[in-house]
Amino acid sequence: MGKLQTLLAPLKRKLFLEGFLQKLIYFWMAASIVGLAVIVLSKIVFMPDALNFVFGTFGAAFLLAFLYAFVKRPKLQEAAKAADALGGQERMVTALELLGKDETSKIEKMAIEDGMKVGSQIEFAKAYRLRLHKKPFHWMILFIILMMATGFLPSPREEKAQVYAKAKLEQVEKVIKEVEKDETLTGEEKKLLQKEMKGLSKKLKRVASKEAGETAVQKAQQELKKLEKDSVSKDLKQLAQEFAKDGMTAPLAEAAEKGDAKAIEGAIAKLQEQLQQLSKEQLAALGERMGAAASQMSNEALAKALEQLAEALANGEISSGLFDQLSKQMTAQSAQNAELRKALLDANKKLGKTGVQPAAAGQGQDQGQGQGQGQGQGQGQGSGQGRGSGHVEGEEIFTRKAAEKNHYDTQVSGAKNEGGDSSFTQQKTIGEDGERLPYEQVFHSYQNDAMKALEEQNTPYGMRQLVSDYFSTLEK
Repeated sequence: MGKLQTLLAPLKRKLFLEGFLQKLIYFWMAASIVGLAVIVLSKIVFMPDALNFVFGTFGAAFLLAFLYAFVKRPKLQEAAKAADALGGQERMVTALELLGKDETSKIEKMAIEDGMKVGSQIEFAKAYRLRLHKKPFHWMILFIILMMATGFLPSPREEKAQVYAKAKLEQVEKVIKEVEKDETLTGEEKKLLQKEMKGLSKKLKRVASKEAGETAVQKAQQELKKLEKDSVSKDLKQLAQEFAKDGMTAPLAEAAEKGDAKAIEGAIAKLQEQLQQLSKEQLAALGERMGAAASQMSNEALAKALEQLAEALANGEISSGLFDQLSKQMTAQSAQNAELRKALLDANKKLGKTGVQPAAAGQGQDQGQGQGQGQGQGQGQGSGQGRGSGHVEGEEIFTRKAAEKNHYDTQVSGAKNEGGDSSFTQQKTIGEDGERLPYEQVFHSYQNDAMKALEEQNTPYGMRQLVSDYFSTLEK
């Protein structure tokens, strides 16, 4: 039996191939009809996954055809019949039947040997010609051609979306490659960044409009900014929350929140300069703030530096050595995940390169930025660079309560009508009188309120950066 199976094995495999191809034609004909319908629909409604769906359909059809052919694979008896039709003249079937008997006579053995001899002389597999169903095959080819031709029809996706997505995808790919080459990042940090970039890439390939693409990029930038903030050490975050409660320490709070070593050093140096103008009571109040922050620190060295500084300020003393020690401990904390923050910031900058046109940005700032006056009034002043001057030395401004102070008249001029006249509206606001304080003590309160409001309103990252840069120019 084994020798006969060996002789018929090539023919049996060819019969299996024939059955598979016949079923594949029918399954692929069905897949091409479905694919044609999907492609036509994708030319009416934007379907980003249409092509993947079509390929998936053909792949599934291939697997189904193979499984069906495997289940219905030809038996040895069928191969013997096919071999007899190719010149075996019933010797193969006879030999197969005789080999299945428990005992055979001398004549039967001679019949088996004769069948084996003929089987070894004829190459049944080569002699067998595959038979395919021509009509279903032609229909399959027709539907596939129609499907491919339909694919060349214009897509409903906006041209602007294609251009925008292509430009952004190039930026994303560049970021991914740079992250991979960055030896300062750990494997986990690289995976974190690449995960965000690949997620954005996937979304950009699916957007139907430029607006949707911009939204996807903005969300990705916001997520990168969140990761950047999350990478700052727990103690620096806690310090930022505590220092943000006081206008004088607000710059230090902002620097701590970002984990920016240079900004921390600069903010502490500026804070020392301001302390020279404070009374003992004010120094003591600042000392209490430092002491409150010290009690929340998990790092012993940082807690100790804050406690010593708090004690000195409570006694009305200003020790540059203690401030240097605080700066040293805070910058040491800022080293945690510093390379990751840098990579996240670089990625965000690259994604935002084409977000705002320079000319448009300059015009928008010309209209919105102005020159601060002594009484807190703003006079619009558009310069060529879209920047305004911030304040004059020794200037005092109202605190936030002054925005709604009593008996404050506002006057808004309207557009000119056809007669050349303009309308005016006067409004007397209500509220409490604000407190007049030095500019430096109030500025950061306005800055923090503005940035917090932008974050709460889910403002695009690029716009938040513009506002941040604007406040930076005013601070100078």
